[in-house]
Amino acid sequence: MRHPRISNFFSMLIAISAMLAASPNNFAASFESSASVLRFQQKMANKGHPEAQYKLAMMYESGTGVKASIDLAKIWYNKAAYQDFKPAKNRLTYLDIKQNGFKESHAFWLKDLRHDALYGNGEALFLLGEMYTDGIGVKQNPEKAVRILKKAVASNIPGSEHQLIRAEAAYSKEKKKQAVATRRKKQKQAKLTLIEEQKKRQIQQHQLDEKKRLVELKIIEQQRRQFAATYKQLEQKKSQQKKPATLKPEPEKDLATENTDDNNICSGKNRFIATCR
Repeated sequence: MRHPRISNFFSMLIAISAMLAASPNNFAASFESSASVLRFQQKMANKGHPEAQYKLAMMYESGTGVKASIDLAKIWYNKAAYQDFKPAKNRLTYLDIKQNGFKESHAFWLKDLRHDALYGNGEALFLLGEMYTDGIGVKQNPEKAVRILKKAVASNIPGSEHQLIRAEAAYSKEKKKQAVATRRKKQKQAKLTLIEEQKKRQIQQHQLDEKKRLVELKIIEQQRRQFAATYKQLEQKKSQQKKPATLKPEPEKDLATENTDDNNICSGKNRFIATCR
């Protein structure tokens, strides 16, 4: 039979391990931050347990139950990573990206992390969801983070529920921001549309005014031509009225005929007229 004290010890160890598996950003809500827990975890880590070393590193990273120290966190992550504990390796790479930015050398690591997440690895889902929540190593995408973290929650990864709440809050904030941006965009587009319609109406009105002006000019030109033609006719009539009437020249009389007429006058009884003598 197992000794009662040994059974209690293992029960306590299991409970503490479950609490210490929470996200580094959410330790305060995931497990008791007590000196006894820290001492126990330090004891197990010093004995070389990689999982305890990993969890102790997360405590130092988040400052849960102990003063935050990235340097100490990296020391314990490295100890666990040296024993080929993959979550510790992933955490070290994540911290490097967080501190120095994403580089080409991280591309293969991110591809491997996504591969593990795709095949349902809970720790990979949890870390990838955290990255998408905060935009570290990837483009910030709270909506995608929510989808990934829901899978981590379904895998019973400690701390994933609290991380999901963070992601949902970020997603809600992002949606509000997008809604404001969309509303402003629509307002701007409506304003531009109104301006374009006003310009279009102005152009149409200008074209109508131009057509009207051309018609008026055409009418004025026709009236001018009619007036000019009428004035010309009047001038011609006035000119004709001012000219004196020309007398037709009398035809020259034929002397022979005239003499004949005279002879005829003086012939007969007229021969006794004094002028005919």
